Amino acid sequence: MKYIFTSMAMLLAWMAYGQANYQPGFVVTTQNDTLKGFIDYREWNNNPAFFLFKPAPDSEIKKLGVRDVTYISIDSMDAYRAMIIPISKDRIDGDLSSGVDTSSVIDTVFLKTVYQGPKVKLLSYTDKIKSRYYIQHNTDAAPVELVYRQYYNKGSERTITIVRGYQKQLIAAAMQAKNYTADVENAIRFAGYTAADLIKCVAKINGDNRAKVKRYDLSRIRWVIGAGINASTAYYKGDHDLAAPDAVNKTSYLPVASVSLD
Repeated sequence: MKYIFTSMAMLLAWMAYGQANYQPGFVVTTQNDTLKGFIDYREWNNNPAFFLFKPAPDSEIKKLGVRDVTYISIDSMDAYRAMIIPISKDRIDGDLSSGVDTSSVIDTVFLKTVYQGPKVKLLSYTDKIKSRYYIQHNTDAAPVELVYRQYYNKGSERTITIVRGYQKQLIAAAMQAKNYTADVENAIRFAGYTAADLIKCVAKINGDNRAKVKRYDLSRIRWVIGAGINASTAYYKGDHDLAAPDAVNKTSYLPVASVSLD
């Protein structure tokens, strides 16, 4: 039994280590130093608050937050930039407000680069409330959140008002980039508040008609293996020998493994 527990403990430790996904990349520190190394990359649902970084595969792991780095790049994958931005707090799915909710907070977070163009870039920030998209001209100091709101009309929870302010903002961005064409206008008019549609719009504003939304890359799927120990005890009734009052019921321990995709 001792051997089983020792083996399972070693297996769990090995699997926990194996689930790390360190990829080559680099970070730019708040002192403007560029450090190459390896970053633990995940398919995060929300924008990460910190990154795990190692200068070399066998180096000590460092936890880097917005006070430590200004830019993070995972080679051929994603890039994040630490920026001070306004973050809208209204919900756009589910628990809508009664009347318009324009509440927001100012915070320093890691913004994800969704599309990088020569004139305008598209960024995103997702938390437990919703996903938000931002645009930034390369001459601007800070990005601007693209406005999209849904709320119940006051006094009625049957009527929902939808505000697509992002469409006017994209038109203004196209005009500033001096590329407000009929093709751009048409793309903006039918654009939803999704990464795919907004990438298409911002790409056209940049004069890039070849941009494609990044497809789910099967090479980046990781097998996630879980392990544990299943304890079970058998009980007997009736005329069985093990149903006697003095019979000892033994507990059996078996290793259990689970496999899933991440």
